[in-house]
Amino acid sequence: MSSYIDNNTDSTNTNEISIENINELKEKEKEKSQIESISLSISTILEELLIQNRKLSLYKNKIYKQSKMVFSCHKKPKISILEYINRIIKYTYLEKSSLIVSLIYLDRICQNDILLTDYNIHRLLLISIIISIKINEDKIFGNNYYAEVGGISIKEFNSIESDFVNFINYYLFVTEEEYFKYKMYLENYFLKIKK
Repeated sequence: MSSYIDNNTDSTNTNEISIENINELKEKEKEKSQIESISLSISTILEELLIQNRKLSLYKNKIYKQSKMVFSCHKKPKISILEYINRIIKYTYLEKSSLIVSLIYLDRICQNDILLTDYNIHRLLLISIIISIKINEDKIFGNNYYAEVGGISIKEFNSIESDFVNFINYYLFVTEEEYFKYKMYLENYFLKIKK
């Protein structure tokens, strides 16, 4: 009996672990909340951009030209942009920084004469997030897994990824200044849509 008592009397260790665990849980909840606000901001921004793009006179012509590109699918996906982002978040455990960097990558591909449409937004979003994960995070999965998460074949995934990095000329480096500019924009945007 005394050995049981001796082994279980150090309550400070147990309390320290509990406090550390609580702090860790609080930190994870904070991170989760930030990821949710960033994903809502990104999805809303992209939805608004799609609405603007649909009004462009060259929209149908661009869709036709881009339809032959690997980025485009033949039917509009039924899943919303926010649901798609949340699916990717759920199965990849990405960090908020990767989500922010993915928007930077999307911006870069749009600067290379790619118009975001209902037919390419999901695929471009998937690839921009996965490339961001591969560049910025320690824990990554194989392309087979990411293709399954995104609901596309591995062949499509590999082709889209290859074309994506080619279109942005392998410009994957993001400066600290650029990162914080996008981060602030997304945080301010979230405050705006939250009202």
